[in-house]
Formats: sequence, structure tokens, C-alpha cells
Amino acid sequence: MKKFLAILAILAITAFPVYAENQTNGDKIKSEKTASVCKCKKHNKKDKVIKNKLFKIVIPKEITSNYQVKKTKNSISLYDKPSRKAGFGGFAFTIKAFQDPSEYDDYPGYRKIGELTDKKNNLYDIVLIQPTDVQYDYTKGENKDYLQLFHFGKKVEVQGINGSVYSKVKKSKN
Repeated sequence: MKKFLAILAILAITAFPVYAENQTNGDKIKSEKTASVCKCKKHNKKDKVIKNKLFKIVIPKEITSNYQVKKTKNSISLYDKPSRKAGFGGFAFTIKAFQDPSEYDDYPGYRKIGELTDKKNNLYDIVLIQPTDVQYDYTKGENKDYLQLFHFGKKVEVQGINGSVYSKVKKSKN
């Protein structure tokens, strides 16, 4: 009977995985060391550039947090590595391209920051996604490294690549 219940539990876990924005979903998370160094004259040589198929973001050298990066073809996510390893998620922010606003309109923590038109003239809303819960060990007080990443997400620079053009959305007065 115990063997049967153990097998049933394993089957249930593998058959019904839970997906959330701050989980890897099988994607590999790359450490900061895999981000390329910016070679353009606009940024400091020690700035790090993270790219996907549509856009790139620049992590300035002032961001000293120990972070991890998760990339998909239309998103880039940053995590505080120590918080993640400690089991608190560590999710700081995601920049994600959506073609349909209904995919994100109703979610808390999702805010449109710009628009991107790719070389095929497809229009994307560029959205900043931030957690709505604490993602670090709050019992130890403020986690300055995590908070540095979290606040950087609010002012991250997005740039179109591969023929894509990005335009920032002007802040509303609300």
C-alpha cells in the first residue's frame, strides 16, 4: 500500500506540474557570467548585455548583486541567486514581449513599459513583470542585493535588436 501511494504521488507530481513566472519550467538559468560584455560606445565596457531574439537589456556595472538570468525567445528574467538557492524564489523582474494585450492585462505586477516592432512589422507590447510577494528571506531583514535588482527592473533600458525597433511608453499621470 505504501509503495502504491508513493508511485501515485510521483505520477501526480509529474503529470500536473505547477507553472509560475518565477520557476524555471525546464529552461536553463544562466549565471551572470554568460552575459556578454557591451562593446558599444554608449555603455561602460563593464556593462553586461543580455539578449534574446527580439531585444536586449543592459545591466550596468553598478548592479553588483549576484544574479541569474533566464532567457526565452521573448523574455529576459533576473533572479537574486542567493535568495533563489535559499528557497525564496529570488525573482526580481522579467521583461517580456506580448503580441496580445489580453495575455497580461488582468495580472497584478504586469506593467506595459514600451512597444517593439520587429523586422516583419509584428507589434509587441513590452511588459515589466515584478513579483507581488516577497522573494527573499524577510526574517533576516532587508536584502539589499535583491532590492537592488528589483528596483533596477523599474528603470531597465530595453533596446530592439535584429531589425526590431523599441519605443518607450510615456508614463501616465494617474
